[in-house]
Amino acid sequence: YYAEVALTGATPDMIFYDLWSGIELEDGTIIDDIEMEFVTHPSQALFSFGPDMPKETIMEPSLSGINDDETLNVGDTWTVDGQWKLTIDSVTTTSDRNQFADVKPQQVVIVTYSYENLGYESDFMDGLYFDLSQNGDASVVDSTGEMAVSYPGDISKYPQETPVGAKCTGAQACIGLMNTSDTITMTIKKYDGNSNSQSVKCNLKVD
Repeated sequence: YYAEVALTGATPDMIFYDLWSGIELEDGTIIDDIEMEFVTHPSQALFSFGPDMPKETIMEPSLSGINDDETLNVGDTWTVDGQWKLTIDSVTTTSDRNQFADVKPQQVVIVTYSYENLGYESDFMDGLYFDLSQNGDASVVDSTGEMAVSYPGDISKYPQETPVGAKCTGAQACIGLMNTSDTITMTIKKYDGNSNSQSVKCNLKVD
């Protein structure tokens, strides 16, 4: 037996589980010898089960498309042919604080960015979606090397699922820095429409 289930909030990590349990089918049949394997990545997850399930029924995304030599600055555009264009428009410090936040960063920055869908399609989303918050498609490190944190700050525009041929401009993400920094390093990772992992590193000046 085989099934696919889309999961929201999946992490970028590849996670495999092997479980042995029983399951009842619609006709009442009980199957008690079942192998389950879950595969999760940023925009989707696959769930498969079945006795003696062949390995090839599990989709394992390729790691092609990672370019460790390319480093972007504010204003540069990251282009993945046939998939997307992404530009970091600005990184600015804000004095706004959320009194209900659990973390107390020394500095909070707003990352403003824009992206265009050149051909990205997914069975799990209605278009291209970039979330550059710390727990989204981005990983941020401050100038001392400490990991940043996701921060519930006030932003003016959220990213949107963007269909082929359309653009999302001025989307924002709020990030907390535990040390005051004039530059941050952001690594963006995303699976394209062909399940290939794409990655780029950004050295971003903070205004």
